[in-house]
Amino acid sequence: MATDPEHALDALSHELIHVLFADLFPDSVPPRWAEEGLALLNDPADKQARHRHDLRIALHTGNAIPLSRLFDSANDATVSQRAIYYGQSLSLADYLTQIDEPERFVQFVQACVESGHERALNTVYGIAGVADLERRWRRHALASLSRDGAGLVTTVRLAR
Repeated sequence: MATDPEHALDALSHELIHVLFADLFPDSVPPRWAEEGLALLNDPADKQARHRHDLRIALHTGNAIPLSRLFDSANDATVSQRAIYYGQSLSLADYLTQIDEPERFVQFVQACVESGHERALNTVYGIAGVADLERRWRRHALASLSRDGAGLVTTVRLAR
């Protein structure tokens, strides 16, 4: 039970993303980073700022998770990398929802389930593959994390 009525519903939009993903993918498991990243984009700005802070540290210390490993859903983050995992998932979902209409992100996740990340990146975003995405995303992440606002909150409408 929440003790602060103003924050009682803060987690609702985050958890709703998980419910909507369960509905969108009834017979398959979407990439965990994508589902969690989109859910985190619906968190309050102060919570997002904490995740972005963790990512900033990881990028500057060289501890960020390579995207090829982040995309391997069977390879969940270890306890020591959990904070990095959440920060990176948030940042990557934010980047992908900014380079095209946010609804394209859901199409991308569906394409990932059907044909894998490499093909989905090329088909949906015209990105040459995971290595190309990694270069683009890191450049974006470093630039956005250096700004005071540390990024925008993006609302995504999920459609079938």
